[in-house]
Amino acid sequence: MTYFAKFISYLFHPLTMLTYIIAILLLINPYMFGKSDISQGWWLILQVFLTTFAMPAFAVLMMKNLGLVSSIEMEERTDRIIPYITTGLFYLWVFMSVRKNNTFPQIYSVAVLGATIGLFLAFFFNNFTKVSAHATGVGGLLGIMLISMRWFSYSYFYFGATRMAIPVYWLLMGVLLLTGLVCTARLLLKVHEPKDILQGFILGLVGMWAAAWFLI
Repeated sequence: MTYFAKFISYLFHPLTMLTYIIAILLLINPYMFGKSDISQGWWLILQVFLTTFAMPAFAVLMMKNLGLVSSIEMEERTDRIIPYITTGLFYLWVFMSVRKNNTFPQIYSVAVLGATIGLFLAFFFNNFTKVSAHATGVGGLLGIMLISMRWFSYSYFYFGATRMAIPVYWLLMGVLLLTGLVCTARLLLKVHEPKDILQGFILGLVGMWAAAWFLI
């Protein structure tokens, strides 16, 4: 179970959330990105992955080599201060870029701003308690999923060469299951207490809804 929990923690690292979000939005409605299918959006997904995961992760790795953080897992609360600030600056830059780029719809601007707000909220509360960044990430993922369902009001999306109709609420159930899986993994690894998970989850949701209120 420990190995499985570590696998889940790495696969759904907080920095991967914006990549999963753009994949979900492309899946639900690729037309708002000017695409007819999610497979045509691979370059957008790669762009998001490079700017919101690879670049911040490389910065954290450099911090580890320079001795600014004791571990790339950042298990100590104090290790997270500089990475939070650095990643927040990356996300602010991505948000400004997305807002100026007509390729990305407004809902994705909401997602990036929401992730940025959630990150800075986690940074603030990290000064007092060890908030779970993983829970903040999946809280934001669930938040943008709920906002998307309200925004689009779609009952189905179409997938694959056969254009199979899949109920959107199935995707919502999958995100809920993923949220529970990630939060449970963090508890199994004993890196967080239940209150840390709950706090992070609430901050992720609050960040997304604050962004939606501001931009929509």
